Amino acid sequence: ARRLRATHDVTVFESGRGPGGRMSTRRSDGYQWDHGAQYFSPKTDAFSVAVSEWVEQGWCDAWAGEHCVWSSEGGVSPDPKAAAALRY
Repeated sequence: ARRLRATHDVTVFESGRGPGGRMSTRRSDGYQWDHGAQYFSPKTDAFSVAVSEWVEQGWCDAWAGEHCVWSSEGGVSPDPKAAAALRY
């Protein structure tokens, strides 16, 4: 939006209670979590090459965090579907 306003009239609409949208953080009962993408995994060779270059430049790094899921029955637990794919 900031880049576009140099050449266009821009209006940003936010439907949430506060700014951030998918990048905002939610908090409840002592927990906090982000709704946006916490990591990304390259799925193509071309993207893998690009990410390798980003790592070399120090722009990103591999993420070794545990991927978890939440359910009303079990609370927070490790995601059994989480692949061993590299995450950044």
